[in-house]
Amino acid sequence: MDIDELGLDELDRSVLRAIIELYGGGPVGLDTLAANLGEESVTLEDVCEPYLMQMG
Repeated sequence: MDIDELGLDELDRSVLRAIIELYGGGPVGLDTLAANLGEESVTLEDVCEPYLMQMG
């Protein structure tokens, strides 16, 4: 797993990149974001969201 100096893995970076590049920084719904990334909504909700929310 490729984790950067901020503690982000590739999925975290993909989520942030999509929010910025596809949605101008947000807001965007979880299901829409998951569809664009080819991930399950529950994966983003359980794996990415808690950590990204903690980071602010």
